[in-house]
Amino acid sequence: MKEVNVHPLSAFDGDLSRRFHNAADVPFVPDWAAVVRRASQLSGAPAHRRRTPPRALAVAVLLAAVIAAVVGSVSPALGLDRIFVDFLGTERAPENVQVEFGKLDALNPVHGPGAATAETRTVHTFRVPSGSYDLTVSPAADGFCWGVSRFGMTCENSRSRVIDPFYRDIPAAGRAAEPALITGAVQSLDLSRVTITFEDGETVDLSLVVVSEPVGASFFLYDVPQDRWTLGSRPATIAAYDSAGAELGSAPLRYTSAR
Repeated sequence: MKEVNVHPLSAFDGDLSRRFHNAADVPFVPDWAAVVRRASQLSGAPAHRRRTPPRALAVAVLLAAVIAAVVGSVSPALGLDRIFVDFLGTERAPENVQVEFGKLDALNPVHGPGAATAETRTVHTFRVPSGSYDLTVSPAADGFCWGVSRFGMTCENSRSRVIDPFYRDIPAAGRAAEPALITGAVQSLDLSRVTITFEDGETVDLSLVVVSEPVGASFFLYDVPQDRWTLGSRPATIAAYDSAGAELGSAPLRYTSAR
């Protein structure tokens, strides 16, 4: 396969500036109370509940156990390897992390993302072969801001692409083997799978971290194994699919180097 020399997509600063320039059309003052109200409305329980007969309840419990066992046995193939996180049930991020998220608005004080920095939460820790990476998320005026420790941070809004991955270029031969990571957010809870297709046509389904409203998005982190760093076998495309199997969006993965 012919190698394409293009600019790598691992430079967060330039992309951040571009996004935040168009992040919002009006000035915004974060209103956490409104965020909480929106979350409770979206997750509110029905006003009336019908009592379930004991026998029917026992059957339902047994059926649920059987379904769970079946789903658990096939989840890697179906892309159902995921963790669900209740955003409001997680702990707030340390103050220094909140400060870093607050700097996102400093890039464009008038039309910045309007992150509710005081409500920045560390919602999950990815554990992959190259180490552990904290996933931190903050609700914003339109969308949310998020970051992965030792990697970078950005924001998504209603005009962002459904899937917009960030990744490091494959380390060139002779250079230190810095981890080749691919991370991203998918602005959908109706998500069945996120798949990477490699240059040789092979595919892999990624594990997902699904974060509830007021964020309402799914996140992933993939540590590219070194046997996938060579030309012809590198990650080529990443795509997201909804529960009906329809593609929500995709993005190419291009590199300037290989091993």
